[in-house]
Amino acid sequence: MKEEYSQVEKVLDVLNYWCARYKYDEGDLYLALTRTVSMPIVDAFKPFKRIEVDAYFVEKANIALAAYKMFDTEDRNYMAKVIPFFRQMDASNNAELKEGQQKVERVFTDDQVLL
Repeated sequence: MKEEYSQVEKVLDVLNYWCARYKYDEGDLYLALTRTVSMPIVDAFKPFKRIEVDAYFVEKANIALAAYKMFDTEDRNYMAKVIPFFRQMDASNNAELKEGQQKVERVFTDDQVLL
């Protein structure tokens, strides 16, 4: 019997995958995902230069977006708590990387993602 994932787990699964693959901050990726509610996926992810918005990326984005649209207040509050934790982990991991290894990069300079 397959256990059903929560909406938050679906979004975090996609964000974790994108972060590992493209080396961008999960909070920034989450902010871009939330923007796809009102703008095309291509436009929302335009600031992320290493992301090629191909069919597979759009498929993953649509999975995360469908889950995000079902978020309730508790889910949004949980994301507001977990994103700073991911950012702290990324900063710690970046500090431990050797020269030449790609660090997780921030794209947005503010913390709109937490609002």
